[in-house]
Amino acid sequence: MRCRRRGLSMIEVVTVMALVALLAAILLPAIQAARESGRRINCAANLAEIGKALSAHEANQRAFPSAVRATHRNPLESDQSLSPFVYLLPHLGRADLFQTINLQQNHLYQYIRADWGEASNITVALFLCPSDPVPDDGTAGNNYRACMGPGRSEFPSYPSSGPFSALESHPAGAFRDGLSNTIAMSEKLRGGGNPDRYSSTDFWFSGIYDLLGRHPDLDQLIDVCGSLQGQPADFYAHAGGTWFYAGYDHTWYNHAVTPNAKTADCSDLTDSPWGHISTGGVFKASSYHPGGVNCLLMDGVVRFVSDGVALDVWRAYSTRAGAEALGDEVAF
Repeated sequence: MRCRRRGLSMIEVVTVMALVALLAAILLPAIQAARESGRRINCAANLAEIGKALSAHEANQRAFPSAVRATHRNPLESDQSLSPFVYLLPHLGRADLFQTINLQQNHLYQYIRADWGEASNITVALFLCPSDPVPDDGTAGNNYRACMGPGRSEFPSYPSSGPFSALESHPAGAFRDGLSNTIAMSEKLRGGGNPDRYSSTDFWFSGIYDLLGRHPDLDQLIDVCGSLQGQPADFYAHAGGTWFYAGYDHTWYNHAVTPNAKTADCSDLTDSPWGHISTGGVFKASSYHPGGVNCLLMDGVVRFVSDGVALDVWRAYSTRAGAEALGDEVAF
């Protein structure tokens, strides 16, 4: 007596497929969220290592690194344009890379000619956040930025109130707000890498300096950057392309606006004829982590800061000696 095997009906097949699709719809977001949580933890771990290097530099040199070092010829000028990350290399296990860099070379001239040289094109994995996809422009890349304070500040005529200043190194004793109350570094997304197509992670050259005949004040600058929409006439697509050079282009940021604010990043300059060099503007902290950014405090602690942090609190944590009265406000 034969036993007839019964196959699945079309209705049963469709039902099973619908159940599989439903389970996938439920599980995939959870899996993606778990993966992003891991990436955020790894990103925070990178900042923690950089924080240890900052402390080691201060212990050895009696000061944290400057945003840009002064030359020996003139303490009010620099022709090096090397970022703080360069001087942290020996404390990050990359003394071999640091030793290949000629500190006597005129790196500013190299930067203007966009001839970055061998060391500047080497990728240092510790400077990359795994949540930010690598652009296709072949750059070494950098996701971590030195805090320059609440507004535009680069040269001696615009002294920085932040933890990093151009041409000036600050010892731990200069942080009268306390190392635990001052943000040293945060994250910033790299540019899209395509000079023919603007990405929201690129920055505009607003031209407001040429229009006014002077650098705008911070409120004017924020209004201008907030009004920019559409396709820019001039923009920089390779932001965060290197850890090697100082400047808002690649290794600095400010607290003009809150993390991941909708205000576009923008320079107060028109696109420079001698190279993409920005003296100031709105350059916000940003990340692909849902809800905020990782921040490194000067004492080496890493905290996650919400996008919803109050602007006055966010700015207060970007100064080293502002004596701001925070009261019971909680930023983290």
